[in-house]
Amino acid sequence: MLMSFPFLLTIVIAIYISTSLISLIFFVSPNKTLLKIYNSTLIFAFIFHTIILVIRTILLGHAPMASLFDSLLFYTWSVSLTASVMYLRYKEQTLALFVVMPVLLALVKANQVSQEIRELSPSLQTLWFETHVGTSFIAYGLFTLGFSAGFLYLLKSRDKARICRFISPLPVIEKLVYRSCAWGFFMFTIAMTCGGIWAYLAWCNYFIWTPKELFSVILWLYYSLYLHARYTSGWQGKRSAYFACGGFFLMIFTYLGISLLMRSSHSF
Repeated sequence: MLMSFPFLLTIVIAIYISTSLISLIFFVSPNKTLLKIYNSTLIFAFIFHTIILVIRTILLGHAPMASLFDSLLFYTWSVSLTASVMYLRYKEQTLALFVVMPVLLALVKANQVSQEIRELSPSLQTLWFETHVGTSFIAYGLFTLGFSAGFLYLLKSRDKARICRFISPLPVIEKLVYRSCAWGFFMFTIAMTCGGIWAYLAWCNYFIWTPKELFSVILWLYYSLYLHARYTSGWQGKRSAYFACGGFFLMIFTYLGISLLMRSSHSF
């Protein structure tokens, strides 16, 4: 199983490359058949991705979340999961058009870093760690999908690209932006709560003022402001779309930028 894992990872990357190529062809020559093939291929990629995630879990003896490689593997799986679920739930053919490139780039990066199997430090050997990180990644996947829906909205509002005729009316897309961000906020709130409990059990403090924790609070406040403004001030339409797109880049910096650039308990 250990010998086959790199080969299986290569296959998954190849599937995502194929999915990306289908999306590019769709932008050049949009038609319903290509759109159906794209969504079917993305679901197939998610299924295969799930298989290698399970294999990695067996090899490690715990959920793959601690190293940079495992983190990227889990994040990309979370994006594929949320994209597949939202597509099957709402039947919006174009919803996941812009999620495959972040997934592909993250997997290519994962393939370039160490895949070494390391034992977890004592502070990570708790269910609170896996719950905290797992719900964080589901939230990240939903925020990524919110970015995709937001970009779709902005594209549709200009109504100049040929693919716009395949995109649902603006109110439908805006609701998908909201639902992605709202569910992401809900999952991230659970993640923050579990992280506080884990921090208390590990370091006897709910908040230890690391850069990752500070930016996680900023990210939580960012989306709480969006939800509050949407309900109280009617922040819908383009404002909502721009907010979702901006939140994606803040999320990426919180997830990867802080961990790679600054040393803390959250560094890889």
